[in-house]
Amino acid sequence: MKKSVINLINEVNELCEFVQENHMHVVCYDGGTWPMVIDVTGVEHKNQFVYIKENESSSGYGYGFEKRYNVNKTDEYDMGGLKDLMYHLRLIRKEYKKAFKYANNKPF
Repeated sequence: MKKSVINLINEVNELCEFVQENHMHVVCYDGGTWPMVIDVTGVEHKNQFVYIKENESSSGYGYGFEKRYNVNKTDEYDMGGLKDLMYHLRLIRKEYKKAFKYANNKPF
């Protein structure tokens, strides 16, 4: 597995812990008009597979990540491959960083 993928997984896991500790609800409008809740409890990697653990209590408005991604699928059109994994990890990181920035810059 590439070092960049492992670094991104570690960064997302750190941000997931922050969001869970502060009881935040992160919402995005990725490619649609309805809000989708990004409620990820963690990301694991075992050999060539990466698992995004999504909390199922999103009341039907969850993002709906794939259960398992195969990092060896490098073709652009493969479902559940490296390209999909990187897109979803970057989306999670972007939205969680927004929540982190909001939490740290909030006026008291």
